[in-house]
Amino acid sequence: MRREIMEAAGLEAFAEVGLILFLIAFALIVLRALFAHKEELHHAQNLPLEDGTLNGQESKP
Repeated sequence: MRREIMEAAGLEAFAEVGLILFLIAFALIVLRALFAHKEELHHAQNLPLEDGTLNGQESKP
């Protein structure tokens, strides 16, 4: 009975549109990662280690 209700609702198009949008977003992310400039990658690579100071030492209050 539940299967008949879901088939009668006609929601197959939403699943297809969602899949297409996901594939487009995934392809764009992969292309951005492949064609990123080295400076951008180096900056992103060091983000977790930077704390906003010049030598990595915190200033004394």
